[in-house]
Amino acid sequence: MYIPSYLVRKALGSTASDDDVVWTVFRLNPDQNMASVICQWFLQAVVLLSTQRLLYGNLKDERRLKAYVLGVNVMCMMHTLLRTILAFDYIHGALGQHIAAPGFTLPVMITIETMVIQIYFLFRCWSIMSKRKWAFAPLVMIWILSGVAGVFFAVATDYRPDLVSYKVASWVGLSFSLDLIMTTITMGYLIQRQREYKAYSRVLMSIWNMLWLAAIPPMLAMMGLIVTMYVVDSKSWAMFIYDILSKLFILSLLIALTGRERAANKLKETTQMELGLAAASLGSSLGRSSG
Repeated sequence: MYIPSYLVRKALGSTASDDDVVWTVFRLNPDQNMASVICQWFLQAVVLLSTQRLLYGNLKDERRLKAYVLGVNVMCMMHTLLRTILAFDYIHGALGQHIAAPGFTLPVMITIETMVIQIYFLFRCWSIMSKRKWAFAPLVMIWILSGVAGVFFAVATDYRPDLVSYKVASWVGLSFSLDLIMTTITMGYLIQRQREYKAYSRVLMSIWNMLWLAAIPPMLAMMGLIVTMYVVDSKSWAMFIYDILSKLFILSLLIALTGRERAANKLKETTQMELGLAAASLGSSLGRSSG
């Protein structure tokens, strides 16, 4: 799957085989390797279908957001293609023949994808906080620290395999904390608005449901990664989860954007209903007046 560095070979000993070296960190056996590739392409298909629906729906007239979603899709596709090429190279014992990628390539890609996707949710919190810099600064700091931790983990996969367990824990912990804080902020905002605008409870409930639906996949995956790696002590399955984690972040983004469309439709229905009731009330009043 990856081209190992000399330091990794040295850490394992000179008698280690290529297969042992390659999987020092990403301990996926051939079956898990192919299962990961299948999951990658399945999630990639879901991402493409969801993106197509969004681009012809509520993102049609939003150029910046449309460009952002397309950019995320390009990164996602590049990740899937690279992952597939490396997987088949590994299976055929021709690692590095088609593409010479260092061990930290995919971990860096996963870190970058995760950070880019979190930008959307950071901007949402920025709007909720009324653009107050002092309140928003801690979120930015956690976001930056999670990126640094992700890069350190990526480098450790190639140069310091003995530190991998600690580095991945710091990255997952920071990313999970950031997602949890942003979700909590949005939930608090929705609860406050629900008390103020009871007439729009259907709209707010739709947003609430989509918020949870968007937040659950990556958060559950990160919790599963920690439990699998440190409680069950199955590093191979932990790395299997890590391998598909960025796809779950992308799905979270697309679900959140789909939730915007559903909320807009609910708001339109509620507004039309209110206008209909107002028109009926006005007609009734005019009828009584003429009588």
